[in-house]
Amino acid sequence: MNAFDTHLTQLLESIGWGWTAEAVFRIVLAACAGGLVGAEREIRGREAGFRTHILVCMASALVMVLSIQMTQSDWSGTRGQGVTVNVDLTRIGYAVMTGIGFLGAGTILQTRGSVRGLTTAAAMWSVAAVGLAAGFGLYTLTIVSATMIVLTLWIFNYLGDAFPRRRYRTVKLRGKWTANCIPDAVDLFDGTDVEVVETTFERLGPDLGTVDIELRVAFSKKYKYYAVERRLHSAGDFQLLAAHTT
Repeated sequence: MNAFDTHLTQLLESIGWGWTAEAVFRIVLAACAGGLVGAEREIRGREAGFRTHILVCMASALVMVLSIQMTQSDWSGTRGQGVTVNVDLTRIGYAVMTGIGFLGAGTILQTRGSVRGLTTAAAMWSVAAVGLAAGFGLYTLTIVSATMIVLTLWIFNYLGDAFPRRRYRTVKLRGKWTANCIPDAVDLFDGTDVEVVETTFERLGPDLGTVDIELRVAFSKKYKYYAVERRLHSAGDFQLLAAHTT
């Protein structure tokens, strides 16, 4: 503990509730820290948002507080003389982080080769560690860590757009079936910075005269892709049906 943590501990002890006041403060602080991170996820519309992060962080702090109380309790007269109870705080923290790993895995979604939810899972795992720090009474580390997590999620989300990154979309076109319809669809992307990675097609109709073509395209700049998408709206031989992230 540093001077700030020690001073705050002494201040809470002077209230008159004894160790209970500090334990309540630790849990409330963990809830605030988890809520701070969860608010950022909630604003971005993620599945694990405000309430989830509060519960994870607060529960982690509660587990740590209970663990500390177990180590400080007198178990000798509980069920007879000579009873010895050993509590390993490192194992309790390890169990919490492992359990949160399973919870975080539930937020990860895999669709058509695209993985979403990794950042939210990492945020949940991080707030569990913050909760353990709050439960142990490391107030400075709790505040600093929660702030750094939010800054990482919020600020670096914008900084990430400055780095060149390969993005993918799946574009679905409909047109008449001809021997050259697939090459003609690919030619729509010639002269652009959008690259066709792969194509699939399905013939439709009673006479199989209609074809749906799916093209998975890659690009590094969003505005380049949007320009191509506007071109597809005016393509005479094909009709743009859908475009979605992959």
